[in-house]
Amino acid sequence: MIEPPPIPVGRILRGCLLSVVMVLLLMGSCTVGCLGRGAEYPQRCRNNGGVAGDMACHMPRLTVAPPEGWVFRTAAEMRPGYDGDAAWREALDHYQRFAVQADFDGEGRDDQAAILVNETFETFAVFAFPAGGEAVRLTPPLPVAALPGRALAVRKPWRGGRPSLVVKAAGGEDEAFAWDGAAFVKTAG
Repeated sequence: MIEPPPIPVGRILRGCLLSVVMVLLLMGSCTVGCLGRGAEYPQRCRNNGGVAGDMACHMPRLTVAPPEGWVFRTAAEMRPGYDGDAAWREALDHYQRFAVQADFDGEGRDDQAAILVNETFETFAVFAFPAGGEAVRLTPPLPVAALPGRALAVRKPWRGGRPSLVVKAAGGEDEAFAWDGAAFVKTAG
């Protein structure tokens, strides 16, 4: 009777051990990476003007009445109208901030700024709402088609002073506005 060739137990064990080590290494790096990104998410949300909670980033809403003819919509509220357009869907993600709060004028109360859309949803503009004051339009009306990729941010001063409002653009041509003591003025982006 012919005996079957011996099973290469050493090779099989070495291969299994190598496979287990590779899986552990891959899982370990993914776990560390995933945990790192997970731990980073709430801070990134706060840095972008939101409040982290329930695995979502809740962006501030406008809490003052917009001027007549203008409305405030969050990026999430605008998304359903543009579900068929991939560029809009990608641009209107939960990091696109349409409202921010900060003490821009240094009076000790939070002022607000927001991207508002006109009632016909044809144009948008950036407005500032000084605490206790009238709304101020900071940018001219632009077509809504230019809205994707735009967001608001607060630039904190390095040493003292007041924060400034930054209107971020997808193309990187940001605009900045600061309070000069009497009004918002456009500064170097």
